[in-house]
Amino acid sequence: MITCSHCGQIAADGSAFCPNCGAALPAPYFQQPQQPVQQPVYPQPQMPPYPGYPTPCEQPGTNGKAVASLVMGICSLLVWLLFLTNDFDAFSFLSIPLGIISIVMGAVAKKEIRRTTPGGSTALATAGIVCSIISLALDVVFFVLVLIFVVILGMALARF
Repeated sequence: MITCSHCGQIAADGSAFCPNCGAALPAPYFQQPQQPVQQPVYPQPQMPPYPGYPTPCEQPGTNGKAVASLVMGICSLLVWLLFLTNDFDAFSFLSIPLGIISIVMGAVAKKEIRRTTPGGSTALATAGIVCSIISLALDVVFFVLVLIFVVILGMALARF
């Protein structure tokens, strides 16, 4: 029971207003604590695995040698391009060993990927091999042109 502070009339519990004067009654001092509402737990939908496709957690990987082959193939191309911008120095000959090592590592990486990871990607190893072959081909063309130039220059100087 709640007593009205305005007129003194007793009102029933849970009343918001006094039945005698209509004044607002104070909120009750003791209220029942509400139980926390628990959210329902819904199961996560499981997608059926499709044959031939990797699950999201398992991605077909590549090989560290394939990455090294690509990096060395790109470096051999860059060294060759740096050779064209600078004068003739010993650093420019790094293109040849880098290219050869890159081709060997790319071939080994492709073989390992095919053997250990069926369906694995050999794209990095192939790209490294291609970059190295381009670099070595440019080296061969350049050195043949230099050789031809030296022979022609030697023949021209021999006439004098």
